[in-house]
Amino acid sequence: MRTVAVRLVAPDFAKEMALMRDWLDRHSYVPTRFIYDQADDEVVVSVEFPNERDAEAFAIRFDGKRCTRSSKREPGNPGRSALS
Repeated sequence: MRTVAVRLVAPDFAKEMALMRDWLDRHSYVPTRFIYDQADDEVVVSVEFPNERDAEAFAIRFDGKRCTRSSKREPGNPGRSALS
């Protein structure tokens, strides 16, 4: 999987997620997973894509950083699915 991490300020989280969802729908990109982690006023949204093209387009549009995510989470820090 190709993962893109986008840093957001917590007060803008809902608005930014709606913008991401709209953009993804308009471009017919289907991410395989959204998860987010919050620390104080910062939220990091990690979005996994099935291919490089979708991940690169998303990273460019939302100023995201390409990263490698481990499927193993630290105890006590499960992250949250943004699709739940």
